[in-house]
Amino acid sequence: MRNILLLSGMMMAMNAIAQTTINVDDTSKFTNSIVYLNSANGVPFVMAKYAKVVEGSVFVPETLSPAQIFMKGNAKAMGNISARLNIIDRDLNFYDDKKNMEMVASNDITEVRFKDPLTNNIRIYTKSIPNCIGASPGWHEVLETGKLTLYKEIVKTISENKPYGSATTEQTILTTYRYWVQTGDACRQVKKISELTDLILKSDPGFTAQLPQRKLSDKKEEDWIEVVRTYNSTHK
Repeated sequence: MRNILLLSGMMMAMNAIAQTTINVDDTSKFTNSIVYLNSANGVPFVMAKYAKVVEGSVFVPETLSPAQIFMKGNAKAMGNISARLNIIDRDLNFYDDKKNMEMVASNDITEVRFKDPLTNNIRIYTKSIPNCIGASPGWHEVLETGKLTLYKEIVKTISENKPYGSATTEQTILTTYRYWVQTGDACRQVKKISELTDLILKSDPGFTAQLPQRKLSDKKEEDWIEVVRTYNSTHK
């Protein structure tokens, strides 16, 4: 409860008037029951845009999940919190059981860890990349750490379509990824695995013999991890 109260105390202000897009499927927000009206020459009109997500999600994970949350200046994590990341707004949503509603936490959160209850695997997400000038703001997943650290930047974009005669805009949320590597204070985005291996080979020409003897795919997260993990295992 103390953790929830702390998060609530640092909550971003929820301004109902500024919320101009209403998700018609989301019944967890009190804003969905409010109709925003303005008038022109005495004739009322609705200010809000009504939208329905037909594919994809802005959240990672899609549903509220058990999480550990690290805040700026505090090395100890807050646990026993149900949360999820809003990738587009670059926020963290959490469930406040006292208020019985989902809320938005402040920008002072630096890292979030989600534990899969079935596999016990832990996925770590950080707000941008620490000490990396030029890195994109927003949530990055930490895939591998060591002398070389691998990050996966999560990018979500919204495509909108308004069917003929409908008052509701349909939204499709697309997800893409960008990979970043960091060693010390140096970091850069890497678009292809071949670009990553070329960077490594410049400092260690003998690394070729340690690479997997198969074609690596830019689209497979496990291939990116394997290259960096192999490098880290031989470079302490």
